[in-house]
Amino acid sequence: CGIMERTVVAFLGVEALQFPRPVHIGDTVSATFEVTDRRLSESRSDAGIIDFETIVSNSESTPVLEMTMRFMFSTRTE
Repeated sequence: CGIMERTVVAFLGVEALQFPRPVHIGDTVSATFEVTDRRLSESRSDAGIIDFETIVSNSESTPVLEMTMRFMFSTRTE
């Protein structure tokens, strides 16, 4: 979906996964993503590595999940 559609080469993992509060059946949640690091891949000239800090919050804006996700993306060809 969105920026990840047709551009993600690989999902490289999750770091610092935390569940600070429970989620219950019927809860409405929303997620925010912030780019915290980006760099060109050392092994692929056509790709870059991007880290996203991800926070999932309930309807009261209380974080219920926090993690950092790392993806390899295709780079743009100009």
